[in-house]
Amino acid sequence: MPKNYEFGNEANGDNRTRREKDGAGQENPNQEQDPELVLSRFIEGLKNPEVGLLPFVEQYLFFLRNDDPNNQEVALLQDATAFFANNPRVEFADLPDELVRALRKFINKALEFRDEERFERDREAARRIINSGGRNFVAVSLQGGDQSDSRLGRIAELSRSGMILFENTPLEDLTDEQLERAINRLRRQREEAREQRRQRQREARLFPDPPPGPGDRKRIIEIKRPISNDSLDPILRYYYLNNIPTEIRSAATDDPILDRANLGINLDIVPQILKKVQATNFANSVFVTDNRSISSDVIDWSLGGYAQIENGDRTYSEVRNDESRLLKWKSSFFESEALDPDDEEFYRNDNPNRDREASERFLFQSSEGGDFGQVQSFNLPARITELAEQALPRPVNYTDGVISEGANIRQLLEQSFTIPGTGQVPDPISATALRRMTRMVAIVRSADTFNIGAFIRDVNRDQHNGDPEISLPLNGFEFYEILRDFHQVVSNSVKDQMLAFAGLPEGVARGISKGFFKSFSFYNFRGYTGIARDFYGNKVANSDGNFGGTVFGYITPEYNYFNEKYELATAGSSVPHALLPNFYTYIIASDSELPEQPDDGSVDFLGGKRQSTVRGQSIQQITLGEFSDNLLPSLNNADISEYLSTYAEKVGSGVVTSLGSQLNKLYRNVGVPAGEIDIFDRLNARSALFPMAIKIGVPTSPIGPIGALIEQTGTSTSLMNILVGTSTVSEEFIFKCNAYRAPVSQEDPFAIELPENGVQVANLAIRKRTAIYDFNTWIESVQGARDDIAAIQTRGNSYRAGGERMPDEIITLSDQQFIDNLKTAVQEKAEEVTLSYSNLLQSDYRSTYCHSETFMYKLRKFTTTTAGENPNLVGEFYFPNTQLSKIIEYVDTQVKYEQTYQYELVGYEIVFGSEFRFRTVAYQPDINRRLAVPPTAQNIGPVFYRFNVETLPDIKVIEYPIFSKEWNEQNILGDDFGGGVSYPITRILDRPPIPPNVFISPYKDNYRQILMNFQSMSDDVVQKYIFLSEEEQEKFHNISKTQKRLTNFALEAGHVRFKNESVEEIKEIQIFRTQNMEPSFDLEQSLYNNFKDRLYKTLPSDQGLDIVDTLIPNQKYYYMFRTVDRHDQVSNPSEIYEVLLSYSEGVFIPKIKLFNPEENLVTNSVPSKRMARFIEIKSSDIQSLTYNERDQSGQLLRSRKGLIEDQDNRLTESKFLVRLVSRDTGRKINIVVDFRER
Repeated sequence: MPKNYEFGNEANGDNRTRREKDGAGQENPNQEQDPELVLSRFIEGLKNPEVGLLPFVEQYLFFLRNDDPNNQEVALLQDATAFFANNPRVEFADLPDELVRALRKFINKALEFRDEERFERDREAARRIINSGGRNFVAVSLQGGDQSDSRLGRIAELSRSGMILFENTPLEDLTDEQLERAINRLRRQREEAREQRRQRQREARLFPDPPPGPGDRKRIIEIKRPISNDSLDPILRYYYLNNIPTEIRSAATDDPILDRANLGINLDIVPQILKKVQATNFANSVFVTDNRSISSDVIDWSLGGYAQIENGDRTYSEVRNDESRLLKWKSSFFESEALDPDDEEFYRNDNPNRDREASERFLFQSSEGGDFGQVQSFNLPARITELAEQALPRPVNYTDGVISEGANIRQLLEQSFTIPGTGQVPDPISATALRRMTRMVAIVRSADTFNIGAFIRDVNRDQHNGDPEISLPLNGFEFYEILRDFHQVVSNSVKDQMLAFAGLPEGVARGISKGFFKSFSFYNFRGYTGIARDFYGNKVANSDGNFGGTVFGYITPEYNYFNEKYELATAGSSVPHALLPNFYTYIIASDSELPEQPDDGSVDFLGGKRQSTVRGQSIQQITLGEFSDNLLPSLNNADISEYLSTYAEKVGSGVVTSLGSQLNKLYRNVGVPAGEIDIFDRLNARSALFPMAIKIGVPTSPIGPIGALIEQTGTSTSLMNILVGTSTVSEEFIFKCNAYRAPVSQEDPFAIELPENGVQVANLAIRKRTAIYDFNTWIESVQGARDDIAAIQTRGNSYRAGGERMPDEIITLSDQQFIDNLKTAVQEKAEEVTLSYSNLLQSDYRSTYCHSETFMYKLRKFTTTTAGENPNLVGEFYFPNTQLSKIIEYVDTQVKYEQTYQYELVGYEIVFGSEFRFRTVAYQPDINRRLAVPPTAQNIGPVFYRFNVETLPDIKVIEYPIFSKEWNEQNILGDDFGGGVSYPITRILDRPPIPPNVFISPYKDNYRQILMNFQSMSDDVVQKYIFLSEEEQEKFHNISKTQKRLTNFALEAGHVRFKNESVEEIKEIQIFRTQNMEPSFDLEQSLYNNFKDRLYKTLPSDQGLDIVDTLIPNQKYYYMFRTVDRHDQVSNPSEIYEVLLSYSEGVFIPKIKLFNPEENLVTNSVPSKRMARFIEIKSSDIQSLTYNERDQSGQLLRSRKGLIEDQDNRLTESKFLVRLVSRDTGRKINIVVDFRER
């Protein structure tokens, strides 16, 4: 039983004093008037069933439970009862506040139930049943337990289930036998319900739902930078690789348990100065920061934790009494970074240096660190020390360098402080001079005390043979020179620069430190999208009623009709895809009237200054600049064949090769402004006027404030141009997503329908370089005019009508204002959501992501082979993320027949990342670092690193893959093929035709000839294919697989979708004739095998669709017909016709009918009838129909079979007796039917 409960969620606190429980159980009329006493008594009743509840409380509880068995208040009290059962001695004053508030609320409602007249009838019913069951009826029903087999317990159990009557008898009036039947039925129903739950759980394990993203987008893409020396600082990396939480000491933390914690944030640390400490500036550790800073924190990492000294101040603790940790740290300085954690020499069992207990480590190989490892191996002592050295502020060329207004380091040190005195006897030193002098001494020497006079005497004795060459007073620079020479510090070395830096005035030191830092960036993010619809997703849909959410991607090739000239001219031609007719530019060029055009009076369609530019470009693209736009009929007409024929003639004459590259370059990249996204919903229905097209569904993400601002300010076209024309910097990322997988291959898509090939969730990951932009630099590229993209604009230049700046237009003052507003909004958002370093330290790095939003999509189009090899990029289409549509459907008419295409979708994300600037305040590595190997476990002084970490916004624009074949081809996790992560490879293919409709007519008084007339059928059906040769079988099988993979995901094996697109598509009619038919029970393949090699005639469609055939009288003939289309695909066979021209003694009787194979089968001597004609046994609709439950938004919640939810009224796992009685003989036939639910 969990220890923590949530008892309601009342927001208002209750500051009333709790009453003690003394006397709460005594009978007292006043108790029922005081809510606090009632509450105390109620709690006692919940804790102890023998005490019982006050009558009106029991009545109210009974009323709630029977009104709604799933009532939340009932569930609350059951949880409360369980809580008291596990905590029997808990005192009233110690109860959780949320529990007390919830119970108090319950008591107030119970008092209303007791006093209000409208509940009188309910009170009486509850009182009658409770009195029949005994005083503690409700309390026992809450407690359950040992009383469950008693009469009282059974009545309580039935009542809890919501049952009021059984066999039309109230529960309290049931006999023992009735009670036994009722309880048995209830328990049987519960067991069946449990079995159903277990079945649903098994299905859930097979098809678990991924965590839903915003708007039911169930596919999550995680984008992370690889772990490396440059991407992740040593402190975060240490906790990440050890997979241990960051125990943090902070200024607000006083818990002594954390005194051994390594990590500290903004601690007040007093260093033990005269130890060997590399110190810069403890007293002024908050550095000058950038005006864009989000935060500035002081971060401490101490190997020995922290300790308190005599006056209560906190300092770094020495590393004591931790041999294992000491050996690890000290040994790390002597090991290479590629140290194997299982190295036999260092980690062997008998090696005293091996840590056998703690799991903490300081050395990691590159292969460690989760599923993806690291770019380099990791050595914490080496890396954190390296960081301290790199981030240490130091004056470069300090003897000659100009630092501030012409003052060099010598001048600054001279002015920093003075040590007063005479000869070798110092005068009192100011606190400022003492602080700076002490910091300098700490750089070069270690001593418990420091006396300036004794120090000068030592220097004179050791370096000047006792002669007093040095005497007081001294300025800061003179003191620096004495320390440097006496301790033999190498000029211009790191220690030399630290020595000089430590003596500078604090303000000057902070100013210098601003330009010295080591930077790390964090911009991991997560994107939400839908799955790509394929046959994997269809299996999931049939299993759990949910097609991966309501937002998904799809691709649908459409062959609308046959246009011979256009199809032959474009298929296999060299005309670039960008110059094939574009459905949307055709609408602009033909000046088609757009439906549902907004009427806000702002601008006419294609009005204003942009009319000539927009329409002129569109006409060029549609006509290739070779024929008049007068040949462009409006799409309001139903026929554009004349235009297509003219286009085909120009393409066939090779005129395209003489065109320049301008149009090809322009329309290779097509963009749709945000204000024009509704063009797809308004126009896509007319795309069927083009012979062929591919429809691509682009699932969008929930639009964020930046995307909404782009939409509102009309800047999407400008941003598209930047993405096309701006040079990028690439960076390696790791992309991970969830997908569907099953042990089947694309070569056998039907294998997924086998029960053993259930679809499961898979994880896919790829490691690749991708484009990344710095937002501030990227947005500045908007300023210039560019023509890298063709924008599909149907509105004019007024933004109120949805128009945006054309790609090649110079930015106007108002446009510049929009861009400035966008930059300001992004910067303000960054101030809100940027993660500070201290936030990241206190989070789980593995599951922490930056705030981000997708603002643009790019659909890439490739020509490829059927195996997906040798892809060639032929076009890119840009779509802004929009709140106008969850799925953008783009209709691509720039396609060629039988050409294979691969589409990929990428997203562009604005990521509000963080830059962490490390500046070293102080650090001290292991002072025994240079000891000979092997190290010993002797105690060492404090090992610590103190950094100032400044957090700045680091806003990026990052391209990431959404639907791409790379997810499977470059998967580094080793899972099987993943479905739902890429658009299926697609081709424009005609579907096999429908067999012809046939009319066979005899001639009057002509007993030798018949007329056969054929009509084209316009059906669209899915049928089991029937073949007449092995070649046809192979061809149908390949068509079936292709349809299964691309469009008909529910297609069963051995089936094909047949469709006639137009009359022009029919090439010929095949006529099969035979005089012999072998009867067969198989009405499909075996029956039609009689027509193998029996092709009688072929009727070309251009010769008419009728034919006269001559027959021999009194000879029975069998005919079958098939359609052949222009792509040499055959239809299924037609029905079989039996024809007999009977002629005898001058009497002519033509007999023409459909062949019935049953008439020719050998019959048994006992007459029989096909029962299917007389009787049908099946479940009723109320038991078998599918019922879908949806919420208010229309989202599917669950599906179930049948409208009867109550198990008691469902007829499952039952047997039925059907009895047939002969009217003539009275004989009976009993049929026992066993129904099972599937």
